[in-house]
Amino acid sequence: MAKPKIFVSFDFEKDRQYKYTLNMWNSNPNFEFTCDDRSPSEIQTESVSVVKNVYAYRFNSAGYKI
Repeated sequence: MAKPKIFVSFDFEKDRQYKYTLNMWNSNPNFEFTCDDRSPSEIQTESVSVVKNVYAYRFNSAGYKI
C-alpha cells in the first residue's frame, strides 16, 4: 500500500523550526517517517505563474493538505 502524500505549506520566517523538525524526524532511523522536502529553492524561476503552477500540481497530487 502506498504511503499517503501530505502537502505542507508554511511561512519559513515564522515556522522554520517545524521544517527543521520534519527534517530531523526524517533523519532519525528510529522514527518511521519519510519527508520529501520540495522547498521553493528548487524552482528556478522568477515567474509567479510558473511557481503557482508547480505548487498547484504538488498540492493536487497530495492526499492530505495541511
